[in-house]
Amino acid sequence: MKTTYFSETPKALLIIFIPLLIVGIFKLFGPFIVDPEMFFGGVGVDLKGQLIRGWPTIEPNVAQTTLANGSRAVFELLSGKLPLWNHYEGLGQPLLGEMQSAALFPFTWLLALPKGQILMQLCLQFLGGVGSFFFLRKFGLGLTASVLGGVLYEFNGVYSWLQNSCFNPIAFFPWILFFVEALFVLALSFNEKRKINFSVFNKYVIWGSILASLAVYSGFPEIVFLYSFFTLFWILLRLRRLDFPQALFFIKCLLILAILSFCLSAPVLSAFFDFLNYANVTVHSGDGFKGSFLNPLALIQYIFPYGFGPIFGIPHPTLYGMWGGVGGYIGFMPVFFGLLALLNKKNFEIKLFLLCWLFFSLLATHGLNYANIILYKIPVMKMVSVYRYIAITWIYSFILLACFFVDEIQKKSAPNLVKYSLILLFTLLVIVSFFILMNDQLFNVKNFILVFKSFKSILVWPLLSLTFVFVLILLLIYFLNKKTKNIRIYLALLCIFESFSLFIFPNAAYPQQGSKDYRLVDFFKKNIGFQRFVNIPGEPDVISVNLGSLYGISQLNSNDVPQPANVVNYINKTIDPFSSFIFLPDFPVGVDIEKRKNFFFNNLDRYAEIGVRYYVGRKENLNNYVPFQFDLSQPFMPFNVNINEEIIFSFTLSNSKVNKKIQSISLMQGNYGNTATGILYVKLCAVDECVESSFDIKKTIDNTYTNAVFNKPLKIKSPKYNKLTLTFKRLKGDGQFALWMASKNSRDDSNVSVLLAPTSYPKNYLPKIRFNIEDKLAPVYENEKISVFEIKNFAKYFTAKNCSIAPIDRNRVIINCESPAKLIRLETYMPGWTALVNGKIAQVRQYQEVFQMIDLPKGYSEVTFDYKPMFFRESIFLFFCVIIFYVLKFFINFSRKKNEIQE
Repeated sequence: MKTTYFSETPKALLIIFIPLLIVGIFKLFGPFIVDPEMFFGGVGVDLKGQLIRGWPTIEPNVAQTTLANGSRAVFELLSGKLPLWNHYEGLGQPLLGEMQSAALFPFTWLLALPKGQILMQLCLQFLGGVGSFFFLRKFGLGLTASVLGGVLYEFNGVYSWLQNSCFNPIAFFPWILFFVEALFVLALSFNEKRKINFSVFNKYVIWGSILASLAVYSGFPEIVFLYSFFTLFWILLRLRRLDFPQALFFIKCLLILAILSFCLSAPVLSAFFDFLNYANVTVHSGDGFKGSFLNPLALIQYIFPYGFGPIFGIPHPTLYGMWGGVGGYIGFMPVFFGLLALLNKKNFEIKLFLLCWLFFSLLATHGLNYANIILYKIPVMKMVSVYRYIAITWIYSFILLACFFVDEIQKKSAPNLVKYSLILLFTLLVIVSFFILMNDQLFNVKNFILVFKSFKSILVWPLLSLTFVFVLILLLIYFLNKKTKNIRIYLALLCIFESFSLFIFPNAAYPQQGSKDYRLVDFFKKNIGFQRFVNIPGEPDVISVNLGSLYGISQLNSNDVPQPANVVNYINKTIDPFSSFIFLPDFPVGVDIEKRKNFFFNNLDRYAEIGVRYYVGRKENLNNYVPFQFDLSQPFMPFNVNINEEIIFSFTLSNSKVNKKIQSISLMQGNYGNTATGILYVKLCAVDECVESSFDIKKTIDNTYTNAVFNKPLKIKSPKYNKLTLTFKRLKGDGQFALWMASKNSRDDSNVSVLLAPTSYPKNYLPKIRFNIEDKLAPVYENEKISVFEIKNFAKYFTAKNCSIAPIDRNRVIINCESPAKLIRLETYMPGWTALVNGKIAQVRQYQEVFQMIDLPKGYSEVTFDYKPMFFRESIFLFFCVIIFYVLKFFINFSRKKNEIQE
């Protein structure tokens, strides 16, 4: 019996499923603990057993948005509510409208299960692989090439490196191409008498619209936007092969599919565009990403993904910058086979399109001007980070070309293959070298030396060695069996092996041992109520940003784009002038950390006004804070401290907040590449009282602040003028050791007047120092790692003068007022909020730029708040109209088939 397309399909899907099953077992059952919450969430403790250093994925948002906000959406759905608003991030913001939560995406609902995020990713990988298989079969490729395309797609480099919400929409890219191709094939059978199979037409249009709408619901519109251009060019290519009636029919089919997809996507689109009207989208506006591109060195990463070591595994600025922006990889074999496919004229038009797309997208990604000029002529394109999110399109272009090669390989002769292979390898080397060398500022031989030395401590070389041994074996088999029918299978296995190995590799950065410490989370859940907590600025998260959404505790720090514009402006103007468009404790980089901390501790009342009850930080950083400092703008020059030479500075302080105890001093010091040794003795005197400290120079880090804790706090008795004497002496040791002098052109110049300095330096120069003041606050909770402090007189979530308030939850409250009053609610004001007071609509007004306020009558009131995006009800109506239409069509077709069987 001859094998048919339909009998082959289950076997092919099984082959596509088997390597993914292996990955699933590996991720679910070890040996590594594949858990983004443990790795990125701030709750992981005692993490051990990482086989490679670095990160398992480029994006910490795999925990901070996908897991945290996605889980919040699931919790809302399980409680019987639409996931339209997130109370637990920042001051509150839309949940469905911010998109990255993928709030109504069905696969997000798997997050409710144990290890649900792994299950979600595995399902999407398989969905993408199956879509790629069906697309290639519909295009006309053989079984082996189509299976190869499916496996390569489910292990593509975007899935490996970007596991946040970017992960979701790429599963639907090949499916959209499949339905375009299916409608194209259907259009070929169309003639003027319109004799087509409408049951097939309905199937393609209905399922095509469902999967296209799922791409929109999946949570990352930038990627869908970018691969829509690839799809559009594919449509134009297929139109060239149709006559006018066929082309008209093809366009009508696509328009029907697009309209149905729009109606199904209407709820999430209405929420998204409504939020954009009131959002701060930062670089996603104006010229945005115009002129943004990647280092040409990243081209090597595309072909040899770990040629520069593991993800963020080598501490070098150039390499860090590349990892931060790169959007995925393809590997060596698909590139090599894809270029070989260009030697065959079959499918020439498609191959030419893929080649042009590759060149244009890679040129635009890496900053060649004419490509950028063309690219940014397209509306909205300047607001999209093309250099990162276009990657799936050029990756799939290489996959398609590699599949073409495998499908056509038996028509090629071995001698010519060897000859052309060498030519192509040389051409590839020339192209990559051109990209790298075209910008000499980005090319640095030292980078390669650094990478080469770093390979000694990682597993890249064994992996590459194993890969190339396998390559040699398969090529040997190929040349020994060049007349057999199994050549394409051998080459497909070669590609699959490389793709599988590269996908598994970064997972070895996860720990093999570790646990989660929820003690702080439990404390907040028990005590925080409707209030908020914040991390102390200038240090890493204690509970990672956004994770409050996962745990159900309101966290002021947030990392999401878009953000409510009024919240961003209010925080930057009132709460933290050092903050950026996202409110992270350790972002933006380059700000004066101590000044930011100083502002925080001296303005806690501002945090109290917005409902912040607790601030939290790592214990070692919470013992001291700095209400005044000599952190001057520029260091003057290093002053070498010689052995047993006593250096004395005398100076006065003028600062209204000096009337406290100095607990330690931080010194900017240089030990010349960690070569200096010895003990530095420090003495600080105020009038007749002195304190002392010392530290081991060998244990310091070159050109950083070293903290020296005094043997006891030094009380500064006068709040206005304070004469101090600071003495340094280096005891024994070897090598040069220096203290950086601070320029007298200080931002804090009014606080210091130097009376005596070493004679070899100009007067009025001090070492670059910071005084740290004893913190008398007692923590309300602490463990061995963190401390939590309570802000006094914090504002309640609901307040109303002369009223007794009994909140039921954040959206419902019972109030009894002695007279008419105003209810203030510390939740972000945004059009779309409505309130019912005893069943009657009350206007929700803006309070203090950012919060909500309504009028209350005298006496007893039941108040309910509700949020709906603009046109949300209409979009729900459109959605259900299409769903009802599909259900009716299903029952009609089912009844028709049942009657045909009975007849």
